[in-house]
Amino acid sequence: MKEAVLRSLRVAAESSKTTKPKVDYKAILLDGIRAIGLTSTVLTEVAQKIDENEMTLANEKKSIWTKIKQLLRSMMNSEPEAVIYELTFVDPIKATHTKEYLNLGQFRTDLDRKIKIFSGIGGQGQLLPKLRAMPEDQILGYLERAIRDVQNFYRILTALDDYFKSAAKESRDRIKGIKPELSSVKNCLVKASQIQHEYSAAKEEAEQLKRLGANTGA
Repeated sequence: MKEAVLRSLRVAAESSKTTKPKVDYKAILLDGIRAIGLTSTVLTEVAQKIDENEMTLANEKKSIWTKIKQLLRSMMNSEPEAVIYELTFVDPIKATHTKEYLNLGQFRTDLDRKIKIFSGIGGQGQLLPKLRAMPEDQILGYLERAIRDVQNFYRILTALDDYFKSAAKESRDRIKGIKPELSSVKNCLVKASQIQHEYSAAKEEAEQLKRLGANTGA
């Protein structure tokens, strides 16, 4: 009986020394970045629809004088006239509407640049090894910025989708909606945000255990 008790105590002592597996915090953050990277394919489809909708709307609004001005610009090798849209943004919480002007050309340039970057972090993209080599805090900062960028694109694209549908009159049936694509982008945002939350929770738990160990003299 004495030997049995001693053996059980040894087992208990060994079990108490067993530590939880080390959490790979970088891997968690990279999973979040990969989730954002998945938006590249969807945003590429969105960009194509935007270009087609812009062309449809421009053709509807073209007058004879507009066509003459475009011809003169082309003959003089001048830069094309900037396309500016007045978009309406809805705040669902405050139930308010605000209007902002969007330079479509600049927006498309920014969108193409982000698509190229995001395509490099999706799956086994070329940017992943560079990100993995970064310090943890820099990877976290990259994830946070990527989430904010996609949230901003989502906000603008939602308003742009409404604009095309309301601005087109004669050719509204040729306007291509992007609601399904926006839903996919939102799902990627939700996934990335959940992973970021899991990372924060794991770090907080580790800090609490560390403080508890310090307080107990462990």
